[in-house]
Amino acid sequence: MDRIKRFAPLVVLILVVIAAFASGVTRYLNLEALQANEAALRGYIDSNLILALATFVAIYAIATAVSLPGATILTLAGGYLFGTWIGGSATVVGATLGAVLVFYAVRTSLGEALRARAEASGGMLKTVIDGVGQGAFGYILTLRLIPLAPFWLVNVAAALAHAPLRAYALATLIGIIPATFIYSGIGAGIGSLVARGETPDLGVIFEPKVLLPLVALGLLSLGTTLYQRRKGKSLEKTPLKVDLVVIGAGSGGLSVAAGAAQLGLKVVLFEKGEMGGDCLNYGCVPSKALIAAAAKAHHARSAGLGIGATDPVVNFAEVMGHVHKTIATIAPVDSQERFEGLGVQVVRSPARFLDARTVTGGDITVQGRKVVIATGSRAAVPPIPGLEEVGFLTNETVFELTELPRKLIVLGGGPIGVELGQAFRRLGSEVVLVEAADILGREDPEASHIVLDQLIADGVELHARTRAVRAETGKSGPALIVEGPDGERRIEGSHLLVAVGRKASTAGLDLEKAGIVTNAQGIVVDQSLRTSNRRVHAVGDVAGRGQFTHLAGAHASLFVRRAIFAMPVNADSLAVPRVTYCDPELAAIGLSEADARSAHGSDVRVETFHFDDNDRAQAEGDVRGLGKLITTRKGKVLGVTLVGSHAGDHIHVWALALSAGLKLSALTGMIAPYPTRGEINKRLAGMWYTPALFSDRTRKLVSVLKHLA
Repeated sequence: MDRIKRFAPLVVLILVVIAAFASGVTRYLNLEALQANEAALRGYIDSNLILALATFVAIYAIATAVSLPGATILTLAGGYLFGTWIGGSATVVGATLGAVLVFYAVRTSLGEALRARAEASGGMLKTVIDGVGQGAFGYILTLRLIPLAPFWLVNVAAALAHAPLRAYALATLIGIIPATFIYSGIGAGIGSLVARGETPDLGVIFEPKVLLPLVALGLLSLGTTLYQRRKGKSLEKTPLKVDLVVIGAGSGGLSVAAGAAQLGLKVVLFEKGEMGGDCLNYGCVPSKALIAAAAKAHHARSAGLGIGATDPVVNFAEVMGHVHKTIATIAPVDSQERFEGLGVQVVRSPARFLDARTVTGGDITVQGRKVVIATGSRAAVPPIPGLEEVGFLTNETVFELTELPRKLIVLGGGPIGVELGQAFRRLGSEVVLVEAADILGREDPEASHIVLDQLIADGVELHARTRAVRAETGKSGPALIVEGPDGERRIEGSHLLVAVGRKASTAGLDLEKAGIVTNAQGIVVDQSLRTSNRRVHAVGDVAGRGQFTHLAGAHASLFVRRAIFAMPVNADSLAVPRVTYCDPELAAIGLSEADARSAHGSDVRVETFHFDDNDRAQAEGDVRGLGKLITTRKGKVLGVTLVGSHAGDHIHVWALALSAGLKLSALTGMIAPYPTRGEINKRLAGMWYTPALFSDRTRKLVSVLKHLA
């Protein structure tokens, strides 16, 4: 379906071209045909002027989009039939619409492939692409002003150079006006000659007295642009004043840009990579698609409940096809086209600061009242001797694999390493997981041990508290020399995946020019997410307050409330859930039991409920896992950990409770559908009240109240 959507505009254009030539319509794009049908055409125009103009605009747009021969004749016909000003205006509108149509079709369907070929082969197309890339508006305007420049070439080159749609359309509209009205005027003059019975000479449209002024106008525009660029003051480098500049088109940046644009603010968004950022292209989305495929393979092997197990056939190419199809299906939500439709000016280029409020990138320099940095994070690479030489995968490259790894060494036992390690094991790879500390060490040990038991059952070889000493080239791939509780050993594999965490992406931003302070976690921000530069905020991973897509979205909301509506906000007060999407899933929010006891001492209560007491879990034959509620002795919720099938889907209740400050009684009063795994939340809340509800004191009170009931 995504391929159909992608190539639909191109297919439509091709079909229109075929239909145009097959029908012989091009035979009518000449002066003789126009004269022969003049009486009928003028009669129709006199009785249906608006419809006639709309028809002319549509015909011109189609002719432009598919590059039919005879565009000059159509322009003359506009003046011939409608007069200089009306005919010229209709021609400008039709030509601009047609140019935008072909621009969109090329960029949507064949953009990357054609650009790659143009870059490789050189020639005129590459020259124009480079020119557009250096200064979209000025370069396109210059080419439009010169009628000898092939119209189709400018359309294609602008699309391949990722020219902003607004700049492209405006430069096209303005640039074609002089030539259009000159030729439209010639057409009107031809009509006057024909009306007097004289024979017009069409050679006039190619005479120097017509063409030279147009060429001179184009060269004047080009000369002005070159002069300004030489002086460093080109139109594209003159700061454009806007309300908001956003750097980074990941979850946080896109949410900020969309919200601000829909509130009527003028927004410029810079993105040097793929729209959608890490989560869509290299993180959350592809990893969950891979995990889903791995789960199907695991279920086939394990089956149970009277269903026979089978050894599944894993077609890794199709698995990766599913991964990339999922990305492509979701991508339009984050696409450049969608955000330009919202009114955001999207610049596909790296951005950097020139001063405290001025940002430059590509062919544009922008000065914003506010700037938001939302550049996310990238895979951290540890300084292990030999690592760069042997080569390795990260989450940014692992989804480009075309063959299933024979033996995958995973360096890092955090969420990314555990998720991908288990997934590749279930798809058929041998997997060795190495972690310098405890695997899933951030989580509650009782919960993480349930996950580790499943990893071992799946056949993942675990090495906790084992550090990598160096990397070498082995017999059939990378080898890792590690040192653990049992001494030093050598682990050989076919592939090495580095998953030791992530590092905030700040390189190349020239933050020092804007007076922005950073630390090891990222950009230093206060509770309102404002940096040391009061005009600049940071959201998402780069703000150093956690690396979750949903947190980036929450940061975006805080920014809009603070910077646009001047409302007080506090990023420190956010209750942020986290989920490791292994099997069983491990979800948590707030403090773990150990952290709570460290912070609150003896003022801590812990309630634990195991899934083997949950009827739905029993019915499904999967009772792995538990829920753990951590509170103060007065019942204030400090944290919750859930581990079990789809635990991530059940942590939402506790996110709401912590965010809204709900009491446990709100959860006990909730009616939970039966039988569901989500009942565990109500059971945990109810367990907190159990000691008081069924105490000796309560029983004595009931013994008195029963006589009054």
